Order: sequence, then structure tokens, then C-alpha cells
Amino acid sequence: LEPQGFAETVAADGLDFGLTFEVPPDAVPRQLAVYLAEDDELLAWGRTPSFTYAGASGGLALLLARPGVLTPLDFTFAQPDAAARVAPVGNVGMLVLASDGSALFLDAYQYTLAAAASLDDGPAADDGVLVGASDGGVLRVAWREGVRAWRFDALSDAWQTLELGGDVRARPGAATWLDPDRETLRLFAGGETTDVVELALRGRDPRDVSPVEGLRLAEPRRGATAIELDGHAILVGGDDPAAAVAWQADVEQAAGPTTAWTGLACAPLADAPARALCVGGLRDGMPTADALRLELASGSLAVEVLASFLPVPLSAPLLLPDEAALYAQGEGRWLRIDRDDLAVTEPPSPSPRASGGSFAPLPSGITLLVGGLDPDGTALERWYAFAPTVEP
Repeated sequence: LEPQGFAETVAADGLDFGLTFEVPPDAVPRQLAVYLAEDDELLAWGRTPSFTYAGASGGLALLLARPGVLTPLDFTFAQPDAAARVAPVGNVGMLVLASDGSALFLDAYQYTLAAAASLDDGPAADDGVLVGASDGGVLRVAWREGVRAWRFDALSDAWQTLELGGDVRARPGAATWLDPDRETLRLFAGGETTDVVELALRGRDPRDVSPVEGLRLAEPRRGATAIELDGHAILVGGDDPAAAVAWQADVEQAAGPTTAWTGLACAPLADAPARALCVGGLRDGMPTADALRLELASGSLAVEVLASFLPVPLSAPLLLPDEAALYAQGEGRWLRIDRDDLAVTEPPSPSPRASGGSFAPLPSGITLLVGGLDPDGTALERWYAFAPTVEP
């Protein structure tokens, strides 16, 4: 256990063994390495992503998973839910909200499930997002018929309807951006609007949906994707075929060709210069294998279209990152994209999801994927964990 931890050697008869140790909880980022050997021969080894156990209330369950691929979890459900959503509850667990408003709490340290309070009279399952706030609350935010929000408190196991004022206009098709500190959620345009508003996520008190000064769009962009590059807000795609494919909202600058392109998945590639990759989605209404490479240097946004970048069109991709690569998932495929040369390979991995679904990070560094449909349109019966590749 590093740093400033311990090293223990434990004799085991085969692979069915347990390891018990007691340490005082703290908030120090740590890693646990496990080595399996027979005499002097090293059989296997693994290292966890960085984690803390300050929020653990009991033991720690170690998830053994191959890095850089998906691992099915041993949870079975009587009624699989393609529209389930997941969000972190502070540093202690995850809340999974089903399409009918019922909820489950996953303990992030012991991987146990418990029923949580249901959200009654909530929004439609495909309206809005579920996000975890920095204070441990979880917010269900919707905006198709007007901005509305509900807050889940894990300590009281209860939902509260938040009282919202300010600009609560309907914003169908708005793009969202959650700040890394989970303090605010921003909504970019939506409907016929061209402004940007934000909602504070902490606490139970009434609050306004407030305009973000200095950010504006030239035209509505329904179905766009919002990212941040080097502190600059970028909108990628949208349903207007006459609009440039990218828009830098803080300097009101367009970049790239004009095209209708919705549902892209975007993730940062590097910091210096700031670069990002966006893949898949619907281009001119059809699933696409094309991608966009974005670079922001000296405040100027450049966009490169990468035609037929993926080996298969992905209409509803997810992008999962680790230190070496991005992983594009959709249509039952698992594609690895090297961060340096953007080479695309297809490592073997369970990957039944075609579309839908939701994912969020656990405190352990593992990413949890829930919900979704398979290529036949059937709700997936498993949840999956993504274990990032960790440098030795």
C-alpha cells in the first residue's frame, strides 16, 4: 500500500484467498499493488488507480479487472433498465436512478447495493442529467419544458424539489458542462436561445438559474456537445447545417466546416497545446465514423475533420479516458484511440452496448457504466466497470 503504507506477504493455497489488514482512514491518495507468485515465478500483478478510503465505513472490496477494457459486474436485475442514470454521492458511493424514479445506492468501497428513496413525479427519463455535487448531494436537472431540479440527500435518504428562479425557460437540446469541482452545471443554448446559463449545485436553498456573462452563441445549436479547452468554452456540433461545426463561446469565434452534426462524444487529448478529440454521432442525420480534432493555440481554435476515422459508424458513442488512450464504445464495439498518434485499434473486451446508458467515476478511479441497449434494442442486463490502464 503506497505511499507510507505497508508490504505484506501472504501464503495462499490457490487463487481463493482473503487478505485482512486494518489502517486508520485518511484522505491521502494511495495505490494498492497485488503480486501473485509461485515460488520465484511471478504469475500476475496489478495496481489500482489512485484512491482514498476516507469515506469507507467498513471494509474495502478490491475489484480485479483487466485494464483498458470493460468488466461485467456481478449484479443481476429482474428488470434491466436501458435509461438508468448514475452519479457519484460524494466520495462514498454512487446513486443509480431508474427511469421509473426508483433508486439504488452502491457503496463505493464494498460494492454492495441498497435501495434508496424514489424520485416521485420526476421528469421524463430522457430529459436532462443526473449529477453529483461537491457537497455530496445528487441533482436531477431537466430543461426540456423549463429548467427544474431535484436534490437527493444520502444522509436523510430523501429527495427535495429545489426552488428555482431566474432564467428557467425551456431549453430542449441544450448542451451541458459540469465544472471539474462539481460546483456548477452550465446549459448552453437549447431551443431557440443563444445564451449560456448556470445552476449552482450545492445545498438545499432556493437559487437562480443565472446568465454566464461573456459566453454567447451566434445561433441556436440543439444537440451540440460542450467541452472546455484551456479554460475556454467550446461548443461542438449542432443541428444547423449552415453553422460552423465548432464555436468558441468566450470570443464568439467559429471554426471548421458548416455541417449538421449532433451527439458527438468529446474528450481532451493533451494540455500543451490544448487538444481534444470528438467522435461519432449523427452527421447530416446519419451515424458517422468521422471525427474532429480540435486544437487551441494562442487563443485561436483550429478544427480538423478526420474522415472515416473509426472502423464503424457510432451513432451514440461514449468516450472513456486513461493516461495513454481514449476508448470509444458503441454499436457493440470497443475501440482504443492512442493519445499520441491517434491510432485506432480494437482490443478484445465485453462491449454489448449499442446506445443509451450512463457512466460516472468511482472514488477508486474505476468508471461505472449502467443502462443502455444492445444492438438488437434490448436493455442490457449487466452493469460494467472500466479500469483505466495505470503506468507501472
